[in-house]
Amino acid sequence: RESWMWDGSWRVASSTKALSYLTTHQREILIGITTALLSAQALLFSKITQHKVHDPSISLVITLAFEVTKLILSLVLLSFDVNRFNVQLSMVDISYFALPAMIYAINDNLLFHILTIIEEPTTFEILANMRILTTAILFQFVFKRSIHRIQWAALFLLCIGSAMSQLVTCGDYIVSNVPLGGFVLVVVYSVLSGVAGIYTEFLMKRHPTESFYFQNVKMYGWGVLINLVMLSFFNDGQLTQEIQHLNKWLTGAVVLIHACAGLSIAAVIRYGDNIARVYAHSMGMLLTMVISSLIFRQIPTVQLMLGMSVVIVSLYLFYTVGTEKKKQQNQIENEEEGHVQ
Repeated sequence: RESWMWDGSWRVASSTKALSYLTTHQREILIGITTALLSAQALLFSKITQHKVHDPSISLVITLAFEVTKLILSLVLLSFDVNRFNVQLSMVDISYFALPAMIYAINDNLLFHILTIIEEPTTFEILANMRILTTAILFQFVFKRSIHRIQWAALFLLCIGSAMSQLVTCGDYIVSNVPLGGFVLVVVYSVLSGVAGIYTEFLMKRHPTESFYFQNVKMYGWGVLINLVMLSFFNDGQLTQEIQHLNKWLTGAVVLIHACAGLSIAAVIRYGDNIARVYAHSMGMLLTMVISSLIFRQIPTVQLMLGMSVVIVSLYLFYTVGTEKKKQQNQIENEEEGHVQ
């Protein structure tokens, strides 16, 4: 009996510890899930773009499927949300979500065209880290939150590491293996990503008690409408025939993973911030590199490994300083409360 009681107590204690860990590290767990989903998304996108999705109407159909799937998932999750009746139903508030939805629609379609030019998912993920700088600049400007000079140095290190990773030595020359057109499109993609992310965070945190899933419903409802309008302009009349050439299972997997990644990123923005979002993208890039090497039997270059090392140092510096800043702020607040008492 004592053995049974000890075993039962051990199980209860283990469950309590596990629950406590999950509660304490919710943000880290969410970022980890987001990282895995973003890596899977990048790999699947690279596979589907091998079918050369050049036709704008095809990419619009797939991005429309993205938005419809995210809208359906948000509605399902909203039905289980205890906070589902805390919503903002004014037309003005709903209309605010149209702008980020439009930017995301443009970026989702732009991503297809980028990956037909830059076919390696690792290459795209590394270059797309430029969104960290654009997001950080907008983050500081919009939310008036200071970024420590060491954190800025960490962000610039990230850019240097990303560039270093893409250098290829050819005899006495060092050249980039990324076409200029692809690089320009990634810059546009990164700027739009930063703008949409910051504006989305601003909208979501204007009403912090509003149902998160209803906010998603507003966002993805606009996304569905905007993609339908865009599709009506680019439909060339042969859409049904072109869709039949797509790999149905692969396309379905891309749609589902992208939808889950979109919801996960929205949660990171709502309960964290955009800096956490872009670093999740960076960690997704690291994971994509590892998986790509295993699946596609790639041999990482010295430049790539050195660049990735710099990226890892950048991540460490940024969040180490951030943790120290938070500790100092908490200490100052505690001291001020002590003086008041």
